[in-house]
Amino acid sequence: MSTDGFATILRLLDAHGVPYTVLRHAPEGNTERASRTRGHDLHAAAKCLVTEVRTKAGASRFVLAVVEGHRKVDLKALKRLYRRKDASLAPPDLAEEYGGAAVGSIPPFPLHDRLDVVVDVGLLDHEVIYFNAARLDRSVVLNVRDYVFIAGPRIARIASGS
Repeated sequence: MSTDGFATILRLLDAHGVPYTVLRHAPEGNTERASRTRGHDLHAAAKCLVTEVRTKAGASRFVLAVVEGHRKVDLKALKRLYRRKDASLAPPDLAEEYGGAAVGSIPPFPLHDRLDVVVDVGLLDHEVIYFNAARLDRSVVLNVRDYVFIAGPRIARIASGS
C-alpha cells in the first residue's frame, strides 16, 4: 500500500490517460455531507466500505464494496456472492489498512493487493461518479466507464435501500 493514496490514484488515472477532475473542499468523510459540499446528487457518490467475509473455519477475505451514496451495502448479498458463512463491516483499523486511507476517504480502487472490489450494478447507471480520493479534503470526478475499466471490479447486486 502506498503511503499517499491520493497520489497513487492520480498516477493510476494519468497512466490510463483518462480525464478526471480533482475537487478541493473542506474535510468531510460522510457521504451525504460530502455530496452536498461537492454540489452533486447523492446518488452519484461512490460510497466505499471495506467489508470482511468469513468462512465457517474463520478464514477472512476483505472486500471493498462500492455502492451509490444513498444506498447501504447489503451484507447478506456479499455473504451469498462469496459463498461465505458471515459478512460484516471490517473493524476501522483493518478498513484503513486494507482500504489504504482513513475511514470516510477510502477510494473505490484497491490500494491493497489483498482487497477484492465489488461494485453494485446501480452505480453503473451514472455517467460520472464522485468519491473521496484517499483524503477527506480531496475528491475525484470520474467517468464511470473509465472507473470500471481501470479498477476491474466484480459487478453484482450488493446494495440495499433507496
